[in-house]
Amino acid sequence: MNRHHFSILSILLVAILGGGCVITHTTSVEFKPNGNGPLAQIKPLTILVQVDDQRPEAEKEYLVQIVADIGGTDRWNTETPANQIVQDALASEIAKCGHRVVTVPGQNVDASVKVSLKRFKALCAAKMFSCKVDSHVDAEIVVSSEVTKVTTPPFQISGDYQKSYGQFGAGQAKDVLSAALAEFVHNLTFDSRLIESLQ
Repeated sequence: MNRHHFSILSILLVAILGGGCVITHTTSVEFKPNGNGPLAQIKPLTILVQVDDQRPEAEKEYLVQIVADIGGTDRWNTETPANQIVQDALASEIAKCGHRVVTVPGQNVDASVKVSLKRFKALCAAKMFSCKVDSHVDAEIVVSSEVTKVTTPPFQISGDYQKSYGQFGAGQAKDVLSAALAEFVHNLTFDSRLIESLQ
């Protein structure tokens, strides 16, 4: 590409990004359960897992937002709803730890873990040749035991991930969301309040 063509391309890029154009792409989130930790040491239980999406309405439109210095924004979203992604991940981790998981109320269970999803979002601050991403999963948790008839006060659990990239695309969007989700599930399943409620 010669200097003339490069200049034209640069002008077009600035015009597109600076003109308030919003492009929404599709990505996915991956979670691999470990099945380790204190949850695996508890005798097998039947646990109800439910995740309710309580994010602000505006944040339900996307999971990743890229904001460039020169203006403009790109967004990434998933075909699967965010609360379903979190529920599937948490259920798979609990199941890998040796417990039976149900996600529909009405069945006989030993305990329930109810998650109110407050945030599932990654913000990418894009400069000319780099992009810094902050990704977060925040939720309020309530655990109830049908054995002891005790319900915990609501408590907060978060999963955070930060990384810088030279470029940002579908693979990077998937990575930052998946990493924050993995941290969230780890923090919850290792949390003493959850473990004590299930013992």
